[in-house]
Amino acid sequence: MNAQWVFKLLLLLSVGICLSGCLSPGKPLIAERSPAYTSGPYSSGDPLSKSYVVQKGDTLYSIAWRFELDYKGLARANGVRAPYRIVPGQRLSLVTQLTPSARIRTPVTRPPAAPASQPKPSSQQPATTDPAGNVASGELAKAWTWPLGIAPYAEFGRGTRGLNYRLGDDRNRRMTVRSTNSGEVVYAGTGLGGFEHLVIVKHSASLLSAYSFDGSLRVTEKQKIKAGGELADIRNRGRSKQSLHFELRKDGQPINPRQFLR
Repeated sequence: MNAQWVFKLLLLLSVGICLSGCLSPGKPLIAERSPAYTSGPYSSGDPLSKSYVVQKGDTLYSIAWRFELDYKGLARANGVRAPYRIVPGQRLSLVTQLTPSARIRTPVTRPPAAPASQPKPSSQQPATTDPAGNVASGELAKAWTWPLGIAPYAEFGRGTRGLNYRLGDDRNRRMTVRSTNSGEVVYAGTGLGGFEHLVIVKHSASLLSAYSFDGSLRVTEKQKIKAGGELADIRNRGRSKQSLHFELRKDGQPINPRQFLR
């Protein structure tokens, strides 16, 4: 018997031994244990493995708004630094509560303390704070502006997380949506929840406002806007549906706009 036949015989014997002894009857093979993602851009398998695949037109702010997350926490969880650039196809974790060691640490430089004997200038004004709790730097107007010049028909907490507006019976009526305060447009694009468009304005590090509507945009992303500045033109959708949905969120959570709109 030559060496080739000896090798084949040994190979057949080893396969037979493995089949008879390596696997116990009735036990399945070990399967791949990676998280199972659902179809579509949103993946909702294990609660600790929720993720979203960035689509064309998305911004970090719009994704955070969609899933009711603080955009700062979403950025930290995914290692995205300001100015928060993301690209289509990028997978973002939607789990924003990370251990301290996993978060991005930004060094804080504190100014040197003034000598105790140094007097303060008499013209110095006491620091003021904006509605988000941050020290105001002059960007926010003291008086807030209503997004529309009509009263809302649905208030916060009554089946809605903001204020809902409708234009009444006149189907030819048009109105202009205005920013409730000064800030920067961080999203202006495709809407959510059946609306054509969504505009998100960043007023401070913690405070964002959003306007969902059917109509035409008047702003673009990264545009600075003043309180009362024109954001969009909306059209009547009839009595059965709202024409504008307005929300105000602090650290990703909806709050009652009437705290600031008087």
